[in-house]
Amino acid sequence: MIHPVKVPSAGESVTEAFIGEWKVHNGDVVKKGQVIVDLESQKATFELEAESTGRIEIKRPTEGDRVTIGEVIATIDDANGKSVGAHGHAPEGERRSPLQQQTFMQTSQKTSSSQVGPAARRRGAEVIEVPGSAPEGERRSPLPATPSVQPIKYTLDTARGERAEKASRIRKQIAQNLVTAQHTAAILTTFNEVDMSAITELRKKYKDSILKKHGVKIGMVGPFAMAAKRALLKYPLVNSTFTGEEIIKRDFIDLSIAVSTEKGLVVPVIKDLQGLDWIGFEKKLTELATKARDGKLSIPEMTGGTFTITNGGVFGSLLATPLLNMPQSAILGLHKIEDRPVALEGKVVVRPMMYIALSYDHRLLDGKDAIEFIVSIKEAIENPSLIIDESILK
Repeated sequence: MIHPVKVPSAGESVTEAFIGEWKVHNGDVVKKGQVIVDLESQKATFELEAESTGRIEIKRPTEGDRVTIGEVIATIDDANGKSVGAHGHAPEGERRSPLQQQTFMQTSQKTSSSQVGPAARRRGAEVIEVPGSAPEGERRSPLPATPSVQPIKYTLDTARGERAEKASRIRKQIAQNLVTAQHTAAILTTFNEVDMSAITELRKKYKDSILKKHGVKIGMVGPFAMAAKRALLKYPLVNSTFTGEEIIKRDFIDLSIAVSTEKGLVVPVIKDLQGLDWIGFEKKLTELATKARDGKLSIPEMTGGTFTITNGGVFGSLLATPLLNMPQSAILGLHKIEDRPVALEGKVVVRPMMYIALSYDHRLLDGKDAIEFIVSIKEAIENPSLIIDESILK
């Protein structure tokens, strides 16, 4: 019996994938559960396993080929799965033809990109659908499409050492996401500064005991996540999406956290933030950040997101204007903590201060909405008892 090997669904907003590295040769006998090929989407790289034992015929051998969800990329004949040569290859005389051999050799010489794409909706010349915006069978209002990023013409000065390297798929996707945000939303940024004294002292007081008791290190993103949870519950419009025709409102908070990896920026999603405390958040963040840096994030772990936090402070950024993670309506940017003189009760004192920035979609959020939201963040960080129950830290 012939079993088709199809490109599986990789999330609601993903409609295509790319052939990565084939782990088997054309004509090999594969076993059920054996990894046969890497597939790359705009969100992640994932392994495809054989669903039956038999001899495989590869129909899409070229690495980098674009394939659609549900497309047949190979077949497995379970009637020819009994004779296995060394290392699982087909016996001599049953190997692939010279043309097939040449095709595989050309493919195998290419460098596998194996990149993890950021957690962004599919963009390009097509419309963008908002996952979860309506039950199955009901209407979905498309976000307006934007032109794809067009390459510029450039003449290399090879004599002086200029050279061209092909951009990775993740870099191309990041470029498209940024252009989409700029072309789709009316982005405005509001700023504030936060006195980090109270939260710094709280972290210093409990970090060792929490590490010993719970096995996690508590950082500065956690308190801001708790402050964001409070603010999003208070100002739910910030947690919404504007499609151009409708406002998508939600009863949950899925927090996207920007994580820098060697392959580029990825944005894993912490689901149902409204149900997590500081320690629970840190545990989940540690788990996802480790997977992100190891390139092992799953599709569900990178799908969705209703609000984003990005922390440029870990790289020394003092102030920046973050771009929206579309189709979200706002993103909070954190920055470097720096001792600065501030006026407090008529006196000049030195305090650890941080600038924070909230970029938002002005089509949906008025200035008043955004300012009240960022002031709520500031208020919570400067008064940690509003968001953190110290009894759970002891």
